[in-house]
Amino acid sequence: SNLLLELRQALRSLLRAPGFTLPIVIVLGLGLGANVALYAILQAVLFRPLPVAARSELVTLRIEKKGERGLDNLSMPQVEDLKASVSPFAGLVPIVMDSDSTLPAGDRKIPIRVPMVGAGWQSLLGLRMSLGRGFTAEEEAEGGLVMILSHRLWKTALHGDPTVLGRAFPGGNQKQPVTVVGVGPEGFDGLEVGRREDCWMPLKAISKLGATLPPGFLTSREMPVFQLLGRMKPGLSL
Repeated sequence: SNLLLELRQALRSLLRAPGFTLPIVIVLGLGLGANVALYAILQAVLFRPLPVAARSELVTLRIEKKGERGLDNLSMPQVEDLKASVSPFAGLVPIVMDSDSTLPAGDRKIPIRVPMVGAGWQSLLGLRMSLGRGFTAEEEAEGGLVMILSHRLWKTALHGDPTVLGRAFPGGNQKQPVTVVGVGPEGFDGLEVGRREDCWMPLKAISKLGATLPPGFLTSREMPVFQLLGRMKPGLSL
């Protein structure tokens, strides 16, 4: 009863002096908001368990050119050079990140980000599908028109429909359909914080989707469009 009495008295005092109360509420709100935001960032960067194998061994490779500031992606010839060299990497997979599309969901179309991933992407990350399967070696080599949905997209846009496997959606040119073969593990939306990935397709399928590729897309050293994901050999540190 004493506590309630004191609370009532405190509230009356605060209401009688709004000029004093308002700055306190604003400062407390800003402080709490900043703490919540910081915790969310730490949760995403440090504490969020990703369903990948040996996360500490995974790296992203970019190039820093002499005399230039910033980091750049790699060209396919540079990727092939690294694969052929004696390196500290147990595996390397090129990825085209800037690939967007839409997914029909009922009477609306949802914009989605669709990274095009090189051969060995699933095994490099150690991903286990929550539904269906990953890409086969033939699909990776020939650029099969197949895709893996993220678990989040499957749950939100398709309401966790268990019959989604084998369903075909319009591809980039709206003519050749793309078939769903799997759903990724729960909690995996890509490796980069703030860059959510919605589904994945084999890299070599990019030429079949009606996309207008620039000359030398896969052959020129002046075409740095590939992000390179690697895994360090066991026992090696950065």
